[in-house]
Amino acid sequence: MLLAKLHRHDAWELYYVVHGQGNRTAGDTLQPFAAGDVALIPPSMLHRWEYAPDSADARRTRTCI
Repeated sequence: MLLAKLHRHDAWELYYVVHGQGNRTAGDTLQPFAAGDVALIPPSMLHRWEYAPDSADARRTRTCI
């Protein structure tokens, strides 16, 4: 499983899922995600992405802009 720690940024984060699936936490919301999803995370919002073990590929899991 590829799991990021709960964290926040000082700037907006645009997140596009290139490959994989799992669950994301943003603020107090837990939602599933899959390839092709886009999320816009506002500054200072706590968030993390948890990729399912069978879909995680360290080379292609995410692209943050």
